[in-house]
Amino acid sequence: MEIIVDHKRCKVFFDTEKNVFVKRFYPKFENRLKFFLRFRRYPGENFRYISEELRKIGVKVPQIVSSNKYEVITKKIEGVILSKYFDENGYDDEVVKEFLNIIVRILNSNIYFGDFNTSNFIFSDGEIFAIDLEDYRKEKLLKRDKNEALRRLKKTLKNDKWYRYVINLIEEE
Repeated sequence: MEIIVDHKRCKVFFDTEKNVFVKRFYPKFENRLKFFLRFRRYPGENFRYISEELRKIGVKVPQIVSSNKYEVITKKIEGVILSKYFDENGYDDEVVKEFLNIIVRILNSNIYFGDFNTSNFIFSDGEIFAIDLEDYRKEKLLKRDKNEALRRLKKTLKNDKWYRYVINLIEEE
């Protein structure tokens, strides 16, 4: 297996024989305690849960081969990271609108994610897939503030026109 990402808290491997990504999580002790006490889902379990929630609202996600508390294995999506697609092809209006519409669907479904960076999405055959799902949250009791997500989104997008488009769509709902 080839290592793709080597961080202190997460490692991603690519298995060329099986054409899958293996993502392993190494959370801090305090997070492990939160998982154990069921204040939060284990990262592998959360990846699966959020994947199912995103599918329900029409957001494409990687196919999960298997998952457990601290690992998730997904099939490779043939495509390019969305940020690289934009760098190579410019900001195609249709692709940008689809990306922003995905963000709106996620936020309007009370799913919280603070990093809607184009590097967390893959463009494949005209479709956009959300990846890195372990940090998304859909909480039943303690709902995250949509305004907090929008504040972070404005920093991430670095484009007032895109941000206004998202705000207008959210306000229409």
